[in-house]
Amino acid sequence: MKLKNFFGNLKKEFNQVIWPTKEDVTKKTALVLVISFVLTLLILGLDTLYQYGLHDFLANL
Repeated sequence: MKLKNFFGNLKKEFNQVIWPTKEDVTKKTALVLVISFVLTLLILGLDTLYQYGLHDFLANL
């Protein structure tokens, strides 16, 4: 009997969920991709600067 109550309550909970619209999902996915791309470029740029800076530093020792 408890298992039946569990699945009944589970169904009620799923009916109360407010699912996002396709438009919301598309916008938020695009935002995540853009931010990820920008952060990738930032990290790549900083890594390159540090690499050349370290190379020049070690060359002057």
